[in-house]
Amino acid sequence: MIPSIGVMVFMASVVAGFACWAFAVVEAVGIWRFWPWAFRLGLRIIERRLPRPMNPSPVTGRLDSSDLRAAVIDQTHILFRAPMSAFGFRIRTPFPIHGAATLEADGVYVTGRIPLGAVGFLLAWISGWTMGGVMAGSQVQIGGFGVVALGWLFAGGMIIFSLSVERPRFERALEALVRDMPCNPA
Repeated sequence: MIPSIGVMVFMASVVAGFACWAFAVVEAVGIWRFWPWAFRLGLRIIERRLPRPMNPSPVTGRLDSSDLRAAVIDQTHILFRAPMSAFGFRIRTPFPIHGAATLEADGVYVTGRIPLGAVGFLLAWISGWTMGGVMAGSQVQIGGFGVVALGWLFAGGMIIFSLSVERPRFERALEALVRDMPCNPA
């Protein structure tokens, strides 16, 4: 017997979900360790041009404060994020926003991204729930709609909650970065 297309799509969603979850773990370590490739990936949700700060002392290496963890990559590129401690109480979300700042002669270009692995996992989740609901709907229509609605509501709620928690963290980290960032143009 040949499996139906619905079953194949559902199984592909499960496999994609596991692959995205594994990638998300590697990506999270990359963000935690300031690997530049991890900061180039992700869905860009924040993009800003800021005036160049007037801090008289150039900064090299790392910037650490209660609101900021940053690594100066070279004279024009800084990677930053909110602190991520391994221990202690903190609400953790699947979409921590990590940022990159590029120092330009007339200002600072800042981008904020959410991790690609988490976005991929959520897309696989929505795909699997939708296909599962469609397959359940072939038996009981209202039940299928309920399964689809439940999956989409859960995913939407997770996105809204995560971004409402992570945006203020990113804003505090950006504020601390601008306060402590080097000002000498490259």
